[in-house]
Amino acid sequence: MGFFGAIWEGIKSVGSFIVEGVKEFIPKVGPFLSGVAEKIGVVFDKLKVGIEKAATILGNIITNFVSPILNVFGIKTPDNPDELGMKAEASDKSLDDFDGDTEAYIKYLQEEIKIDKERLNNLTLEEQVRYRTVSLGIEAKAAGDKLGVELPAEGIPVLQKISEGTNIVFTGEQLVSIIKNLKESNTDLTDVIKYLESSTSVDAIKVNDALEKALSNASVDNVGKTIIEMTKAQNDKI
Repeated sequence: MGFFGAIWEGIKSVGSFIVEGVKEFIPKVGPFLSGVAEKIGVVFDKLKVGIEKAATILGNIITNFVSPILNVFGIKTPDNPDELGMKAEASDKSLDDFDGDTEAYIKYLQEEIKIDKERLNNLTLEEQVRYRTVSLGIEAKAAGDKLGVELPAEGIPVLQKISEGTNIVFTGEQLVSIIKNLKESNTDLTDVIKYLESSTSVDAIKVNDALEKALSNASVDNVGKTIIEMTKAQNDKI
């Protein structure tokens, strides 16, 4: 058992493990990573997922949602969701060295930092959760900077449920279009999440109209059916 496996054995909480696991990355990646880890940890503990499921969810969100958004903006990301986190660990430079420019930081990690590919392909589950949390934090910040919005941690289970529980597949271009159109309608992603959960804390008519418009403008087929499927998926257990 590796060092982080030992931490996991001692903690027995995915949320606490994630927060502990990224602490050494904060000086390199930035203090925002602490908030990302805490929010992700709260979500996973609320869902009562284990370490294996957490690794799967993080990998799926990076590969199927966040990376495609960045690719639309010409930001090349690794195929392996662990890679960016591993490279951040191996790097001598921090995000501060790039004046907070996450795009430049990602490019540097991609092009300049070499890692052990054999180790990359044989990580433990604990290592995967750790590196994927860092990768997601970096990529989500870069995507948020480009889109002018914050990608909420609460969206992690929503996206996971959509990907697992429906046949809905959004391209990177569609995701960018949807987020931009929601922003133009003064509707943020947290509002959409609450709407899909049938929360009474949002104006359901306003959010539904904004979501319908966003999906339609993104050339999503069968908008009404898509919203129904998203709602059903959101209310199913993960």
